This record gives sequence, C-alpha cells and structure tokens, in this order.
Amino acid sequence: MRYFHLDSLRSFLMMYGIILHSTTLGSSLVYASIQYASGLVRMEAFFIISGFLSALTFCRYGSRKMLQKRIVRIGIPLCFGLVLLNPLANYLVYSFHNSTGESLLTYLLHPVPAGAEGPMVWHLQLWFLFPLLVYALITPFAHRALADLENLAASWRRIFGSYTLSMFFLMIAVCAAGFRVFYTQLLCKLIDIEPGFIGRETFYYLPFFLFGIVLYRYKNLLEEFQTPKWSVLLISLTLLGGVEYLATVQDGAVIKLCLLAVRALVAMTLSNLLFFLAKRYLSSGSSFFRFMSDASYSVYMLHYLFIYVFAMLLAQHVANNYVLASCAGALTLLTTIALHRHLISGNRYLALLVNGKPWWKE
Repeated sequence: MRYFHLDSLRSFLMMYGIILHSTTLGSSLVYASIQYASGLVRMEAFFIISGFLSALTFCRYGSRKMLQKRIVRIGIPLCFGLVLLNPLANYLVYSFHNSTGESLLTYLLHPVPAGAEGPMVWHLQLWFLFPLLVYALITPFAHRALADLENLAASWRRIFGSYTLSMFFLMIAVCAAGFRVFYTQLLCKLIDIEPGFIGRETFYYLPFFLFGIVLYRYKNLLEEFQTPKWSVLLISLTLLGGVEYLATVQDGAVIKLCLLAVRALVAMTLSNLLFFLAKRYLSSGSSFFRFMSDASYSVYMLHYLFIYVFAMLLAQHVANNYVLASCAGALTLLTTIALHRHLISGNRYLALLVNGKPWWKE
C-alpha cells in the first residue's frame, strides 16, 4: 500500500525548509515567527512519518536489505552534501552576512573569525540525516520490542477509553523531555563531553520516530491519529502559552523541563492535525503530488546553497530584505525543482549523490 498523503506531507515539511532558511537572510519579528512556527511541529511530524516509513521498509524487505537501502539512501547524499554543498553554502553565508570579499580558497583555508555573523555550522540543514542513520540501525530492534505494545494499548483502551491517544501524546512528550535530559545531564557528564546539537536532537526526536513505528504496527491507532483531537490541541496550546510566560518571569531547571515537555506535547497535537489535513486533502496520489514528493529530497539537499546564491546576486538590486528573502526563496524553489526534473532524476550518478537512489540492483 502506498501512503500518498504521508509522502505528500513529508515533502511539504521538507520544502518548508526553503521558507525557514530564507529567514536567515535577515532578522525581524516576521522571520522569528516563521522560525517559531517551524519549531513547534515541523521536525517532530517529519520523524513520525520517517518512523512509519522505516517500519514499512523493514516489514517489506527485512532487516538486512532495509539497512542497506537506508544507508545508501541517507549516507551517500549526506557525504555529498558535507563535502561539496555545505562548504560552498557556508562560504556564501559568510560572504553575505559579513561582506569581507574573501575568496573561496581563503575562506576554506582559514578559520572563520570569532564573532562573524551568519548561521554557519558545518552540517547546516543536513543535520537530520544523522539521527535518521541512527534510527535506521535500531528500527529492527524497535519494531520487535514494540510487539508487546499491543497489550499495553489494549489495557490503556480499557482504562482510558477515548483518551487513549491523548495518553500516548503525554507519554511521548514526557519521553522526549526525559531523553534530552538523559543525554545532556547524565550521558554527556558520564563520558565527559560537551552536549552537541546532533546528539541532543537525536535523543529528543527518538520518541517521535518510535511513535511512527507504532502507527505502522497498529493501523487502528493510525486511523485514530488521523482524526483531529481539537480539545487536546487547545489544552496543549494553552499550556504552552502559560509555561512560556512563566519562563519569562522565572528561570530554573524545572521551568525549562516543563517547557520542553509541553512543546513536545504541542508537537504531537499539531502533528495529529497535519496528519488529518494530509489524509483529507492529499490522498489522491495525483501526478503533481507524486512528482513533488519525488523532487523534495533534491530541493532540500540543494536549497540552502541556492538561497544564498540568489541572495548574493540580488542583494545589490533589492533593498528590502523581505523582498530579497521572498525572491531568493521563490527562485530557489523553481531552480531546484527544475534541476531535479531535467538533470538529477535522469542522471544515475546525480540521482545517487543527491537522492541516494542507486542504479544497481539492490
């Protein structure tokens, strides 16, 4: 069975990266609002879908072939992006925000000066591929370990009735907060390292990925998850507003932990809403949505580089930063889709490097 609506939702979440990363061209309340909205649900929903599709691949091909497919699909584009795309993108980011006039070679051979402006990190938008590689390795074990969850779900249904899914939301929220605390406050201190962004996010998003596996195993729960829980959504958003207000007037570890858990709860309820909307409006499997789903990987891999290519080209001609970001984003979307359609998808080497699609028989 092909879950067209989940493919379409995943492609939308990936392509939203163009809007999100176009906001790095400047700083304003509008840009901050776009970033805040993305931080509420985007990656959580993406990892739920990833867990669902990983479980599907595991059940279809078995452990060994699933791992081979996932390593090629994720690992090769990751290496390609880190070696070729991101150094160029970071150079353009540095040049745009600092206007130093340095050559690419000078930038690559010398460390970036302290205090340089711009979102320059070595992984840029590709960070999520590291958790996906880790999750691929644990998928066979997680799928088998969750086999007993059916009994737990049945027990919960007898106890909580129509609130069973809400209890799953609460459990995921508590686990997400707990996993991050475990990583930052226990694991890193135990092995004496500084908490890193990728490790922190890998632990945080793991419960969402595992929930995706649960949704694949128990289709009744999937159907329930694709029905909106309006009251739970309203309660979670109200809690978020209250805890965020408390965080502004009182600092402390307890408040931070509560905020992390409540944000995870909001992510679950908003993911529930996104799944409902996708099932309702994106289930047709039309040729347009199939193409956009296929192109989304290329768009995501290339978009950060092209946002700054167009920003550099337009900066001297466009004074308004909102117009600049909008034009750079729109041109990036059109260019990356065209590159996928006319260059990447038809070339077996580029399809492997950018999309992780091998030309050999797996």
